[in-house]
Amino acid sequence: MASSKKDEKLSPGAEKVLALPINDVLKPLSKVTVLYLRYNGWFTKGAETFGLASVTITNSKGDYIFKSCGKGIILKDNEYQELKETAGTC
Repeated sequence: MASSKKDEKLSPGAEKVLALPINDVLKPLSKVTVLYLRYNGWFTKGAETFGLASVTITNSKGDYIFKSCGKGIILKDNEYQELKETAGTC
């Protein structure tokens, strides 16, 4: 899944919310793979790394399908990273 706009800027502390239909076959998820691609414009470039506080996937009722949270989730440019499910609350 990509962000909804090309070259969309995410600021530190911001929250990104996307609505996606998820088939019941996909539940429950034990891991999610994420990829960060830094912006590469004419005059500016994005950061080499991007930090995440948490990733949560819920259904329309608010039930968790997947959640991963913790300190030190750092995504590197053009490198896939696997996030494992976290028990408890984020």
